[in-house]
Amino acid sequence: MHLIINKKGEKEACTRMGFISKTVGVDGAVLLICSTGSAHDFDRPEHLFVLLEGKPVPYEVRSMLVRASGDEAVIRLEGVDDILAARPLCGLGVYLPDSEWPEHLQGEQKAEDLGGFNAYDKLGTWIGTIEEILEYPGNPVFKIVREGKEILIPVADELIRDILPEEKSVFLDPPDGLLDLYL
Repeated sequence: MHLIINKKGEKEACTRMGFISKTVGVDGAVLLICSTGSAHDFDRPEHLFVLLEGKPVPYEVRSMLVRASGDEAVIRLEGVDDILAARPLCGLGVYLPDSEWPEHLQGEQKAEDLGGFNAYDKLGTWIGTIEEILEYPGNPVFKIVREGKEILIPVADELIRDILPEEKSVFLDPPDGLLDLYL
């Protein structure tokens, strides 16, 4: 979660909705991969925030075309008019102010909120503590620390079995053999 200054001059939280995967064509369009919900859930937002050097930078959204898969959208941002301006945005996280999240997604636990949670496998064996989410283009991963060792597990809905916010616990079902690489 990051803080932005909204139109009223107030601080407001913004939450990651996805990341920019690649450029599309040569006119500055980019491909947004939604990691929370479907791109269909988001009516074309007025502004998106791209995380540049750790700070959310606002971009006005000129157009947004959701692809058939539902989790991707081709977007055009104000001031990004050619491929040279679009390339530096590739691989960066895209955030939306919490007040602009679709109502049915508000209050939903997001991966960014899981820092400090204890991670367990499907048998209830402690894996470690989630330290942060690392942004790799197309593949965000949980960085889990156990006894000084770093364990990386992909952030994917099919690998998250359960989240217990009250207990600060996450139950994961990592692919067979993945934990053997680390433990």
